[in-house]
Amino acid sequence: MRREDLFVPSLQGHSGDLPYSKLASFMVAFFGGPFAAIGFAFLNGNRTGNVDKNRLPVALVLTVAYFAGLTWALSTEVLTLDRQMVRLLSRVVAVAVWAWLTMPLRRIYRAAELSPEDWPSPWKAGILTIIGAAVVQAFVVVVLRAGFGG
Repeated sequence: MRREDLFVPSLQGHSGDLPYSKLASFMVAFFGGPFAAIGFAFLNGNRTGNVDKNRLPVALVLTVAYFAGLTWALSTEVLTLDRQMVRLLSRVVAVAVWAWLTMPLRRIYRAAELSPEDWPSPWKAGILTIIGAAVVQAFVVVVLRAGFGG
């Protein structure tokens, strides 16, 4: 990593706001699940002006595929997992989605760490994202259960 790379966003006319911190986005992903990770990454991308139009749809498709596979496996009793194991598996998927969606923002995070400005408060956005993701996840699971006859 060259020192010049730290200042690339400001040299390219970056006029977006500071992103929410990496810790905030990790916590939203960990407690809210994969849909929350996707939603918060979208919010961060909008704040910074760097929405990754390639990674977000892929993450969304993979998350729906994960829930479809999990719902199918549980409804056909291919897998017998208790609730704690399903929760753990969902958190692992959420953290993987978070890591994949956070990678493109590395330079912006580094530039933000050098900025004299304070990080924005993530509370409102994080809580609303988690609530919204819970609704989306419940809807997806209900639709998938109905589709698999469970």
